[in-house]
Amino acid sequence: LLSRLLPLETFGYYTLACTLAGMLSNLNAPIHAAFFPLLCGHAARVEPAEESRSFHKGCQTSAVLVVPVGVIAAFFTYEILWVWTGNPETAAHVAPIARLLVIGTTLNALMTVPYALVVAHGWTRLMAICNGVAVVLIVPLIFGLTRIWGAVGAAIPSVILNACYVILVLPVIVRRLLPGQLAHWWRDGLLLPLLAAILRAALAREVNFAHMTRWAVFVSVAAVGCGAVLAAALVSPITRRWALREVGRLRRGR
Repeated sequence: LLSRLLPLETFGYYTLACTLAGMLSNLNAPIHAAFFPLLCGHAARVEPAEESRSFHKGCQTSAVLVVPVGVIAAFFTYEILWVWTGNPETAAHVAPIARLLVIGTTLNALMTVPYALVVAHGWTRLMAICNGVAVVLIVPLIFGLTRIWGAVGAAIPSVILNACYVILVLPVIVRRLLPGQLAHWWRDGLLLPLLAAILRAALAREVNFAHMTRWAVFVSVAAVGCGAVLAAALVSPITRRWALREVGRLRRGR
């Protein structure tokens, strides 16, 4: 659809933006691979307490590893693209598109463990219905917004779709399969890590990168990213306890 709606050059910019956003998905694959078998085992053995612990551990792991990276990529999209391509003009064209796709991909990452929980319980009908409705609504939306705003408009439905999954579909999943756990997820699996990462990125956004070399920008943004991950890890109860336990183990070993 987009290859027909967009000029070839603009479509190339959109493709590059998709490549950048898609890198976030690579962080999710190991999380799904680790927690999906656990959730299947808990569901098969009917272990609600263990299932709840594994679910929140998986969600917080995703929030600590993926959300801060997505936040940094959204705040520093131009700088990342400039370091990557070495072309300021290309980075300027791609950044507004990539920023929206990165936000959509980050929101989608939050659904990784909840989706694994749904499949573990064999409740695949829910996602089939949601995806069917999404196709019916999103395709016309892509068509209309692309006509109005070009490639930037084509990226907006990604944010809308994945925001709807997180805001509307995820609560349905948690309420049915893990009753009483929704507030826990909102606080520890999303809001605390997200706010910590945003605060760290917003503070770093005050730095002027205009006169830095590409390597200096790379090191600076990487350092901010590490700081955002650390901040998210410290406010996330499960990862904070794990970090403190590992530090204590190292001290005892010394």
